[in-house]
Amino acid sequence: MDFEQLNKSINKHRDKFPLDLEMTSFTTTKICSVAKNQGYTSTYSKKAKLFLKNKAFCCEWKNGILIYKLVDSFLRKDGITEEIRTLGIHLLSISTNNGIIYVTKTNSHIICWTAHFFDRYSERINKQLSRNDSIKEYMKNQLIHGNLIDSDNIKNGVIRYFCKDGIALGETNGQIVLYKTFVSNDMFNYNQHKILKNKIIKTIENSNPHIEEEKFIKMLMEKDEQKIINMLVDNIDNIKNRL
Repeated sequence: MDFEQLNKSINKHRDKFPLDLEMTSFTTTKICSVAKNQGYTSTYSKKAKLFLKNKAFCCEWKNGILIYKLVDSFLRKDGITEEIRTLGIHLLSISTNNGIIYVTKTNSHIICWTAHFFDRYSERINKQLSRNDSIKEYMKNQLIHGNLIDSDNIKNGVIRYFCKDGIALGETNGQIVLYKTFVSNDMFNYNQHKILKNKIIKTIENSNPHIEEEKFIKMLMEKDEQKIINMLVDNIDNIKNRL
């Protein structure tokens, strides 16, 4: 991926990304509407909070897909201001020379996913989902169970993010994080996944990641063939010594 060209494509659409306050106001209204449609008079009620806990919702908004939920602090106590009671992710679809890229912005990074990523996600969690439904399911899981990135471990090069259903693999360059493919937990047994996770975490903590591990992950992203997964599973003892 040409990150310079990707950055130019994103900048062409910079006016389409919603402001934080605008998104918070919109998602607050949507959450109140969800609660009202369920028969609750207020999102502050205990029953409404119980219903909304660990749930994320989706809608089409601002030429993109919006995934939103109540923030955990609102669920724990009353008195929180309306301005900070919702959390949302807005994904904008951008056409590039390398295909469609889905983009969201945080305070510190621009986070992107290839269309291929979401196609692989649907396939590898064994669900027949349209791309839009795959996006919504993945992002809902991120809002409820995790985050979009591990900010402490970002540096130029390969990134691996361990999420609910598996491992998101990608590359970083400056402020841009680009996830390219997805490997599900089911592709490993418990011990193999634990070994891979521990070894990769140790590699990330090392300021000079082992070149063999970098090559292997890049091959997995670029080729993304089942035989590479099989090689990882069948030869985990040999591979883990290189990680």
